[in-house]
Amino acid sequence: MIKPQEITMGTAEEFVSVWQSSSSLIEVSKRLGLSKLTLSVRATRYRNAGIPLKKFIVQDNKCLDVAGLTKLATEEWTKKT
Repeated sequence: MIKPQEITMGTAEEFVSVWQSSSSLIEVSKRLGLSKLTLSVRATRYRNAGIPLKKFIVQDNKCLDVAGLTKLATEEWTKKT
């Protein structure tokens, strides 16, 4: 008997196979027909359960200014304390 979740989300085996053989979250999304958010949440749940899924590099046109953002976060935090 097929569970409803397997129809819409695919099996765990299919998810892991597609995830591990893909080069980006966008590719996984296209192959499985699911949103990036849904896939990210599912991958996180699997990792929390101990399944060693690879992590994709965030593909963003902007580079993060880590030092600047850290300074901003620290300044905002100290304003509230």
